[in-house]
Amino acid sequence: MIYTNPDQILNELKSGTIKPIYILHGEESYYIDLIVQEIEQNVLNDAEKSFNQVVVYGRDIEMKTVHNEARQFPMMSQRRVVIIKEAQDMKELKQLGDYIENPVRHTLLVISHVNKKIDGRMSWISKAKKSPHIVLFHSEPVRDYKLNAWLNNFLRTKSRKISPQANQLLCEYLGNDLKKLVNEVEKIELNLAADKMIDATDVERYVGISKDYNIFELLKALSYVDKPKAFFITDNLVSNIKKYPIQMLLPSLFTHFQRLLILSQANTNDDDRLAQMMKVPKFTLKEFHIAKTKYRQDKIKKIINVISIADIKSKGVGDRRNEPGELLKDVIHEILYHAA
Repeated sequence: MIYTNPDQILNELKSGTIKPIYILHGEESYYIDLIVQEIEQNVLNDAEKSFNQVVVYGRDIEMKTVHNEARQFPMMSQRRVVIIKEAQDMKELKQLGDYIENPVRHTLLVISHVNKKIDGRMSWISKAKKSPHIVLFHSEPVRDYKLNAWLNNFLRTKSRKISPQANQLLCEYLGNDLKKLVNEVEKIELNLAADKMIDATDVERYVGISKDYNIFELLKALSYVDKPKAFFITDNLVSNIKKYPIQMLLPSLFTHFQRLLILSQANTNDDDRLAQMMKVPKFTLKEFHIAKTKYRQDKIKKIINVISIADIKSKGVGDRRNEPGELLKDVIHEILYHAA
């Protein structure tokens, strides 16, 4: 049976509703690890784990051994737990089909297939989709434009608030690696009072992301065509080019102006629709609307081309004389040259 909501799986486990097989796969490991952790820590008590819980890794196990472990009777317990971690490294995984057709009800078998989606066309996956005794969960990455909302919702479950700027800083720099994002947020929380909102100063102090000299503030300065601020931030980024590599900055610049181009070509004024088209949080639209008055559509296209060429150069193609810092400065000068 296909599950799309990891919270549903976790709630069922906590309530004692346990299925014989859990197939957890996908590019985002955060929720897979949460589910595996819940099973590993809480399905059996400490006394039962000694004889009835087996944790193995895909690269070290054969399917024959998995079958043998799963079919053993539990000792002084109602069930056994067999967990295969990093199952993507298991060459014989496709042989799971035989067990899926006839699972052992007293065994909970977990297939943790991380950082990679299992091919849904495989016959044993087709069988898993139809079986009411199997939990099949595909953990997909959170889309970049949904990441701010995800972080807000995550913190809401912890009764914690975060300022829009702090949210943007964390999401912009850490990306949609949820495990990394959660680790950094928890690092901040360790240093804050329970009722303290996470703000940009907290992000700077405990994560090391500058609240004043970062790509987020640079994009805002470019949107408003605040030349002194844009050049000042650029100089600070260049002075820390190892911490803020150009290969990270240029894609952000490209995406920003690509979204601005979408706005300039849109035939709607509805902010909900625009946010969906541009794949941005709705609260960021004010900045884009201002930028639209500063950059003509033809100029935006030229800027996108400038950034694309710089990106190629940053990878060592063409003109190799450009130092990363000088290349970034050239791009910012070109962008502001094309502003109204």
